[in-house]
Amino acid sequence: MEAASCPEQALFAALSWFPWEFLGIGLRAEPTSDMLKESRNQCLHFGANSLRASSNKGLIRMDSLERLVIERDCERLVTEYCHLVDHNEAERIAELFTEDGVWKSVEATLDGREQIRKAMAERQANTRRMSRHVCNNFSLKILDADHAEGIVYLTLYRHDGKEGRRLSPLEGPAMVGEYRDRFVRTPKGWRIAYREIAVDFLRRESSAP
Repeated sequence: MEAASCPEQALFAALSWFPWEFLGIGLRAEPTSDMLKESRNQCLHFGANSLRASSNKGLIRMDSLERLVIERDCERLVTEYCHLVDHNEAERIAELFTEDGVWKSVEATLDGREQIRKAMAERQANTRRMSRHVCNNFSLKILDADHAEGIVYLTLYRHDGKEGRRLSPLEGPAMVGEYRDRFVRTPKGWRIAYREIAVDFLRRESSAP
C-alpha cells in the first residue's frame, strides 16, 4: 500500500483497514491507488488554503501595526501642540504644520506656516497667560497610507495674571470643544495640514485659543 502523506490521508487509510465486518458494517478493503491519489489532491488543496489563510493573517497583522504607528504619530502631534502652547514655546507650533497648513478658529484663519508662526509668537509673548489644553477622546480615521483625519476633545483652562507666577486660580474651563484635524505624511514625517477649532461651550469673557 502507498504510504499516507498527510494526516487526512493517514486517517483515510486507517479507516479503510479497520475490521468493519466485526461491527457488521462491511468487509475490510485496501484503498485503491485512485482513492489515495484523490485523497492526496484533497490534502494538497487543504494545505494550500491553510497557507494562504496564514499569509493573509500575516498581512492583517502588518496592516494593524502600520495603523498603530500612524495613529501614534498623529496623536503625538496633538499632544505636542498642547505642550508647546502651554509651556511658552508656542512659536514652534508652526513646525507641526505643513508649509501650506491652515489653522482656523471662529475668530481667525491662519493660512500657511509663516502666518501660524507669527500668530503663535504673539501668543508666546503673552507671558501673563497661563494655560492648559487638556485633550482626550482622540479618534483617527486613516484614509490611506499618507492621509488621515482626526477629532479630539479639548478642554481649555486659562488665566491671565502676574508674570512668573506658579499658580493660577481655578475658574473652570474657558471653553470646551474639539480640534478637527487633517494629517498628511511628508518627507519629514506626519504633519498637520488643517486644524479647525470647533467651540461647543464657551465662558462669556473667553475667546477661542
